[in-house]
Amino acid sequence: MLKIPEDHRAGLAKIARLSDADTAALISAIAHSPVLRPAEKLVPRIKDQTALSESDLELIIETLLALHAVRASNEIPAATFTRDVCNAMQVGAENGAVLSGEECETLQRRISVLMGLDSLATSSKAAELQFEHERVFDRARILSDIRTVFGESVGDVKGAVITHELKISYVHGSEVEELYLALDEQDLSELKQTIDRALGKTRTLEKILDKAGVNNLDAHRD
Repeated sequence: MLKIPEDHRAGLAKIARLSDADTAALISAIAHSPVLRPAEKLVPRIKDQTALSESDLELIIETLLALHAVRASNEIPAATFTRDVCNAMQVGAENGAVLSGEECETLQRRISVLMGLDSLATSSKAAELQFEHERVFDRARILSDIRTVFGESVGDVKGAVITHELKISYVHGSEVEELYLALDEQDLSELKQTIDRALGKTRTLEKILDKAGVNNLDAHRD
């Protein structure tokens, strides 16, 4: 049986227990919104179009995106997936997010519609394509230090060198792993030049997309 994390169970329970009017308003707001990345940008855009709180909207959007990711990675037919989700929601959970049979029928109808909305589906697919690599960058940090050069005796200080260590965290499969690289000032300069060049290429490619009329779905584009 499909296992649903507790926070996403709460999101699904929220969707199942919305009033029909709130559900209709939510569907309309998302349906008439542009594709945004990350999709969390959608919340401030639609919050005034529904009676839902911002926190409830964030929970619902995050849950729907998670469903898209799971379904896509496992290549499950939409009808089968929504049924499996509803069956899983009828099993006990720590936070009490267990649905009745009637609530599950409501949930299945609603997530079938919500997951079919273009703005969310396209955003999820874009994220999947952008990060469909064996290793995905998570974050980086440079640790700088001074190392003393000693002579023959402990008290004989000949000088010192400045060292840098680049710590890269990346996602490999479902695990976060780390890589450490020693750098000197020249390495830092070359790394900066490489990054600046890549950013320049990004600007050029953005202009090509704009000229061709292709929607740029990069998460950092305003």
